Amino acid sequence: MNPSIDTLSQRTAELAAANRRLQRGIVRRRKVEAAFRKRGKHDAKLLREARRLQEELRQLTHRALMAQEAERRHISQELRNEIVQTLLGINVRLLTLIKLAESGTASLIKEIASMHLLVQESGQSINRYAHTLDPDQAA
Repeated sequence: MNPSIDTLSQRTAELAAANRRLQRGIVRRRKVEAAFRKRGKHDAKLLREARRLQEELRQLTHRALMAQEAERRHISQELRNEIVQTLLGINVRLLTLIKLAESGTASLIKEIASMHLLVQESGQSINRYAHTLDPDQAA
């Protein structure tokens, strides 16, 4: 055979082998690209889910804080009502003491003892509310 035909045949075989390698490379590249696309879609789905969960957590936290604030307002109102009621009671008893002081000492001592008990009970009540509001700080 002719050396140019041999060279041509050899060159053709080399090119065919190179084409096969290129084809395999193209197939591998396409598989990798498809995997990246699939992974990208999966990652996007995970990101959407994470954002949804984050929003749900934000809403739950907001609701919990609103409920706590409502409970604080309720307790605050109860405490305020009890303190006002107690102060009114003390004021009425002070007025009674003024009148008793003018009339005699036996009933005056009894009323002072009663008022002392009322003040002690009020202090205990305030401590109960304080403990309800902040168990760690109330003593």
